[in-house]
Amino acid sequence: MNPRRQQAGALVVALSLGLSALSACRSPQRRDAEAPESPGPIPSGRTAPTPQPQAVPPVADAPVAPGAQGLLAGVDPTDPTAVAAVFARDSWTFDTAVVPSEAAAEARLTGLMTPFLAAEIAPSGQTLPATTFSLWQAHHATTTAQVVQTHDSGAPQDTATTAYRSFAVTVTPHAGNGWVGTAFLDIEFLTLSRPGPGGAWRVAQVS
Repeated sequence: MNPRRQQAGALVVALSLGLSALSACRSPQRRDAEAPESPGPIPSGRTAPTPQPQAVPPVADAPVAPGAQGLLAGVDPTDPTAVAAVFARDSWTFDTAVVPSEAAAEARLTGLMTPFLAAEIAPSGQTLPATTFSLWQAHHATTTAQVVQTHDSGAPQDTATTAYRSFAVTVTPHAGNGWVGTAFLDIEFLTLSRPGPGGAWRVAQVS
């Protein structure tokens, strides 16, 4: 299972249901971020001391990755904040009748990733659904995601080819029969890369 998702998502549910599959695929380190008010508390293990900046694999010298045009409809691919927001939102917006797992939902977005990250994500599409995801599937639920940019005090300074963004993503499952599940909050820390000034940004790392 993908090691970059070893500590993810804080599920805020009365029955303490966990996103076990997602948690297994998050990065073990998080940067502190100042998030807006959330549907519930984030577990104490969610943040960690600021890690040292990691080398970001270079992206291919292409204006827009194959498949990204549709994902970025109406969005400037040279704006790192806009690209990161689309990625954060669409990672958590899906129909459980079509998408078999949280990892598979993110794997749909390989057009917004660097080739290195896309190759890393692909195998995680085979993970089993988490308990919470199974509950959503039982209700034939779809999800909506509200994305708010947060201030990541531990992020390095942007450069001409690397950018750092963080977002608070509030996810709500709902079904056509009127069922609405409990919302939960996930903090997305994204590193983006591009081949040079003026190039299209792609997501290189997620934690």
